[in-house]
Amino acid sequence: MSFDKLPPEILFEITKDTQIPVLATLCATCHRFRDIFEPMLYAQGAKLASSLVDHSCNPAAWAIDNVQPTTLKKLLASGLSPNMQVVGPRHGWSSASLLHLSVESPKLRHSANTSITKLLLDHGARVDIKDGSCATPLHWAAFYGGLGEPETAPWMHLLLNYGADVNAEDRAGFTPLHTATMARNTLGVQILVYHKANKEVTNMWGHTPMLMATKSKYAAGKKILHEAGAISAGIEEDSNLTPTPTPASRRTRRYCVVS
Repeated sequence: MSFDKLPPEILFEITKDTQIPVLATLCATCHRFRDIFEPMLYAQGAKLASSLVDHSCNPAAWAIDNVQPTTLKKLLASGLSPNMQVVGPRHGWSSASLLHLSVESPKLRHSANTSITKLLLDHGARVDIKDGSCATPLHWAAFYGGLGEPETAPWMHLLLNYGADVNAEDRAGFTPLHTATMARNTLGVQILVYHKANKEVTNMWGHTPMLMATKSKYAAGKKILHEAGAISAGIEEDSNLTPTPTPASRRTRRYCVVS
């Protein structure tokens, strides 16, 4: 009897310790083998993804970066935790969850594709999961929607609809509103103010979002905050605002216990 005619239970026993490349080859051989071996392939892929924290070689991170929701869904169905963390140069070699990566992914942002973020949330990803600097995915959405980047409003709306904490603080005391103001993410500032973000909270340097907007001469942000009732008395425009680190630089030197 040829290999391809063997009963599934025998094929399982023969190939139970087979490596991923061989399983992938078998899956590509014929429909019967794909039906038999694909669950084994993704089970091994989920196990591999769970053990590899390097962003550059993690199968789940690859699926996010290359907009492959079907692959990610199969990995999740095969046991991959939606809350696993990876590290890599794109996020300052500090840890970041798959949910953070789905917000930051250039391909997803350029196509305004929130499907992977929603997929992770629907599979149990914690909406307020923290990276290595205690920033949540909402912090990342607030930041990456500014500085000339594609807008991240769809991610902000999605995260907030799933219950994201609009006033979550990172290691440096930045809330998403601080971050959106720093990044000059005008639409992000509007969204956060609409969702009742605390306008008077201070970061570890004593800066409120209004102080940051005023002293950095961010007129659009200042106008939104002023119209929302933020206190501006005693704040004068001044180019000597103490520089505040970007999320990326904070991640390289400020750490917390990720959740």
